[in-house]
Amino acid sequence: MPKLYPGYRDEIRKKIVSEAFTVFLAKGFEKTTMDDIAARLGVTKPAIYRYYKNKEELFIAAGAEAMVEEFKQVFTTSFSSGDLITGAGLFFDGHVVIHQKYAAVAKDIESIISRDRSLHDGVAGIHEEGQEFMLQFFREQKRLGTIRSPLSEIDLSVLCSALMHGLMGAVSSGMDPAEAKRLWLLGFARFADVRTGKKK
Repeated sequence: MPKLYPGYRDEIRKKIVSEAFTVFLAKGFEKTTMDDIAARLGVTKPAIYRYYKNKEELFIAAGAEAMVEEFKQVFTTSFSSGDLITGAGLFFDGHVVIHQKYAAVAKDIESIISRDRSLHDGVAGIHEEGQEFMLQFFREQKRLGTIRSPLSEIDLSVLCSALMHGLMGAVSSGMDPAEAKRLWLLGFARFADVRTGKKK
């Protein structure tokens, strides 16, 4: 790992987050210590504290960023070919996998934030990054004419995000994933007013 000089700040922050998340996934939040993370990185704990004030802040940064990056990857792959409805279906399937994979992480993040609201802004900022990613997608599809909705790209991204999160919660509570997917596709098609045919 490079020395923690200010000039490398963003590079080092990403390295800390990546390696820390590997440890958190392996041991869980409660059992992971900052000593574990420092050992993984090959640095001292004070070096990590230059970037994150405590384990909670680091966990939220690592967990939220990992989820958003995987979300962006699944989103891009799902809509990379075929028509938009097919892409929306693939995106739902991928989102179910992400939701299951990070269920424990998301629960721990919610628990931490409930105890320390000052950490909420960090999560909100990362979620906004995912929202912006969807917004750019809808903006481009409206430009191409594959989406005819009178709704703005901002409204579309917020509505689709809210629908997806609501359905993921319903699936966690016992809803049949196939029924949730049907509702997602229905909502996506109606929100976006999708043209049939291949995505340009």
